[in-house]
Amino acid sequence: MDSYDRIRQVLVHVWDPLRVSNQPECHDEYDFCLGRIVRLAFENDADASQFSAFMMDVLRDEVGLRYDPDREVVSLKAAQKIIEIRDSIKRVE
Repeated sequence: MDSYDRIRQVLVHVWDPLRVSNQPECHDEYDFCLGRIVRLAFENDADASQFSAFMMDVLRDEVGLRYDPDREVVSLKAAQKIIEIRDSIKRVE
């Protein structure tokens, strides 16, 4: 599984603001922001707060969801998982 697939799994199974994790045909729902998240991870070396802020901006500006503190907590959890993926890949390189 490459970095895109691993991060997609985090978006679908951890972040999942649209609740698509139980609908396999919708697992590409967050692909519209996947490339930007991968760039944040590997080119910008973003930290958890930067990821979380980006994800919250996506929810507000692109998905059209209002602010919810629970979503912020979940976004931070997803951000931490993405950082774990990035760090594990960088260790192998």
